[in-house]
Amino acid sequence: MTKLLRNLESSIRILCVPIEKLPRNISDSRYSISGAHAALIIGFLLSITSCVRKIEGGNNIPKIQAYFVHAFICPDSVAAVQVGKVSGITEPTQFIDDALVELFNSNKGRRWSLLGKNSGKYKAECDVNFNDSVWVDVTLTSGKISKRIKVPNAIKIQKVVKYNTTIGFVGPTRAYRITFKDSAYTDNFYRIYLKQTRRRYLDNGDSLDWIETVSIAGDELPFVRNIYNSYATKEILFSDETFNGLKSDLVVYERVPSLKENEIILFTNVVVENLNGDLFSYYNSRNAHLWQQSSIIQTPTRVQGNLGSVFGVIGAYTVDSYKVD
Repeated sequence: MTKLLRNLESSIRILCVPIEKLPRNISDSRYSISGAHAALIIGFLLSITSCVRKIEGGNNIPKIQAYFVHAFICPDSVAAVQVGKVSGITEPTQFIDDALVELFNSNKGRRWSLLGKNSGKYKAECDVNFNDSVWVDVTLTSGKISKRIKVPNAIKIQKVVKYNTTIGFVGPTRAYRITFKDSAYTDNFYRIYLKQTRRRYLDNGDSLDWIETVSIAGDELPFVRNIYNSYATKEILFSDETFNGLKSDLVVYERVPSLKENEIILFTNVVVENLNGDLFSYYNSRNAHLWQQSSIIQTPTRVQGNLGSVFGVIGAYTVDSYKVD
């Protein structure tokens, strides 16, 4: 057996000699391979390939189960949390209806349990005010998810002026000059969108009213500085970096102002939200992710949450709206 291994070793060593080091006379006995040696090498290589284990693909590959949590906390509104398991794009969403979801207000020393309903939604009326510190706890069979957030300061729209204008690449459109006061004591992050109540007159004499989130844009410096706004069409996200603590007048305009002949606008609600930083980042990356999914040359941006390995976000915001006829 020892002699067999030595013969095999010497034969393999011959195969590993660089070609430029081979002698011109290949008949040199040091490099000659006998028939026995050749057979030995072939047998050795075949034995190696026979030991390779084939791993079958398909449905036998185990999946790593991940969770998602979406929580949006706002003063003077019902606290809402949604919990579920992450699923494939062609699979139905797996909501979790047996979690324990709690909200604790550190400023008031009070705790609430959010009641679960269908579709993994948990809701409760909680006493939360501006600038409060709040803990959101979600307990699952596999562990506990806990996050502390701070509610932003109040936002107050002082005035909105609607007027007609003409914008390049858009044409005649409706614009809205929004005036509000920014707080100088904190870094603020804002979100603007328009909700229009429209009426359509039907052929039978009846009418149909509905609410539509309007496609908008803007050329203000705070808007332009946020590159993620290029991925959004129905909202504008920006920070107070360029106007911190000042009274601000910002103009947005409708991208698609045309109406059908049988439609009218009853009124428009201009909505401004003051977001905490995590929610601002989440909305930005979400918009980029959804936009890039329709591209064949871009890899979708990962949606940026604040829960580590758990998908989603636990965020807080304040909101104000202004009705324009």
